[in-house]
Amino acid sequence: MRNKIEAAVFGVLGLFVFACVSAAAEVNMSDFDTIYAHPMKTVNNLKVEINIPKVNQEIVSDKFAVEKPVESIQAFVMKDILKDAPENKVSDFLNSLVLKNGRIISADVDVFKNVLSESGINRIKDAIFHKHVSNGVGINNMPARYANISKLMADVPEQARNEFLGSMMFKNGAFVSAYVGGLLKVVGKDKTDVIIKAVATTSGEIHALNSRNLCDTQVCYDAICKTTSADPQLHCEDHINSVCDSYCHSYN
Repeated sequence: MRNKIEAAVFGVLGLFVFACVSAAAEVNMSDFDTIYAHPMKTVNNLKVEINIPKVNQEIVSDKFAVEKPVESIQAFVMKDILKDAPENKVSDFLNSLVLKNGRIISADVDVFKNVLSESGINRIKDAIFHKHVSNGVGINNMPARYANISKLMADVPEQARNEFLGSMMFKNGAFVSAYVGGLLKVVGKDKTDVIIKAVATTSGEIHALNSRNLCDTQVCYDAICKTTSADPQLHCEDHINSVCDSYCHSYN
């Protein structure tokens, strides 16, 4: 009985010391066994530097749940970050976008070279290429879906194309919402469905886009990603002629 009590005490102490060491210095997961088995020895050697490897955003272990710091939400609407650029340059920029699983992976920012300051261009790049470190399995684990805007929207009139692209909202670098009223008028529902499926962040096949009930797991029409006084977290809210991706209210 005494041995069991001692084992329990040292087990708890080992966990406590590991937590203390983690807070005091960077720690290798390979050092856990040593700390757990010899907590008092570790206490006396806290000055020893221990390093922990960085966790890749796109590789998450199935065995261990890696707790990462919670980042603040970064959200923007495309037209807002481009408001200082000339309209013709904005059009060229929007037409150059390439998305992968709802994230912008390529854009011709050189179109702004002679019209915006270097800091202005950098602000645009920081926004559109923002990478968010998520907890657990994130959207980067999805099968790749690419959307080359110049090809995807080649037959869409420029005004409707720019209206849609300018209204696109991104949260932590991923697409969450857009206005589609213009698209529905000029290209119809079927073509609009194709465009939304291509740029959506949510993985897999998107079914019944006109059903708002799918906002919890897919993408839905007549909804927009926003906050309200009743709910300060981003979520899909009723809004005619807009679409909302379920990543809007994801915690990743």
